Amino acid sequence: MDFYFDFGTDITPQHTIQEEPITVLEQEHSIPQDLLANYLVQVKKERFSCSISKTETSPQNISLEKVLIDNPVELLRHEKMKNNDVIPQIYEGGFKLWECAIDLIQFLFHNNLIPSMNGKHLLELGCGHALPLISILLSSHPTSLHFQDYNREVIDYVTIPNVLLNTSQHTQLTSLCKFWSGDWRACKFGDQKFDFIFSTDTLYEIRSQQYLYNLIKQVLQKDGVCYLAAKSFYFGCSGSVATFRELIQKDGVMELETVCKIKDGLSNIREILALRFK
Repeated sequence: MDFYFDFGTDITPQHTIQEEPITVLEQEHSIPQDLLANYLVQVKKERFSCSISKTETSPQNISLEKVLIDNPVELLRHEKMKNNDVIPQIYEGGFKLWECAIDLIQFLFHNNLIPSMNGKHLLELGCGHALPLISILLSSHPTSLHFQDYNREVIDYVTIPNVLLNTSQHTQLTSLCKFWSGDWRACKFGDQKFDFIFSTDTLYEIRSQQYLYNLIKQVLQKDGVCYLAAKSFYFGCSGSVATFRELIQKDGVMELETVCKIKDGLSNIREILALRFK
């Protein structure tokens, strides 16, 4: 899978990283029924299916719908998006479905973790299409689900439509959902604490790793767990699983475990990580 990033100057772990000002504040989004009813009729969509079976002899798939965004440049109105999948602090890739999201869905189902989310508060950080959290919504009975992405346009035109598409036969499920956009440094989620946090393909930049980790520490229950799905390294980027692990070890408050490695030859090695308080 090809992807392109615009990071300007090279950033390595040895460089001093200066914190940039927060320019995108936290915003809670509601579901504008009339607007999105029209949008869902007009928008292109596709059926997405992935295997959640442990064995080939008894195949089982989960089938979801997702919107197709032909020209995200028109929604975000930023010229650099024509050639880049991510522009740090401007656009963080939410219009694209990243492969680690599929890895996380398969891991959760393969390991029978979905039932443990009944009655729990769940959060997906950098959710984009939000298929992991949507698959949990359709397969368990959580108390609340919170969807967060950096860009408000992603929440309005991808995340919320995807939730509505997949709950059209069970509209009562949307009452469990809350939607947020904004910089991770600005997010509070109404002071809600979460039993499970999920995040996929969000470790590609060292600077944002620190912001992500700080937020997880702030909103994860002391006995909770955060599952992250990431490539072991990202070509042309400063972040990797190794740099995130180094950050966790240096802080000494939480522990990071690789619970699954995916070596399918389709891309570089991918990992599922479990982050918990010590």
